[in-house]
Amino acid sequence: MAEEKVKNPFMEMYGTWEKMMAESFDSMMRNPAFVANMAKAFEHSLISKEQIDRCVQDTLRAMSLPSTR
Repeated sequence: MAEEKVKNPFMEMYGTWEKMMAESFDSMMRNPAFVANMAKAFEHSLISKEQIDRCVQDTLRAMSLPSTR
């Protein structure tokens, strides 16, 4: 007897979802406005991290606690 492939409804749904999401992400990544906004968001997150790091260092220094610096 030849084995028949059993279709898994979940995997079919997942495959459809994955294809739909890939198309959506491809469309977004080709949009210059989206890419520019993502670049701004990353830039601001780096600035925020630097500010937080400075605050932590200042706090540790004020408490006379050792730090990596």
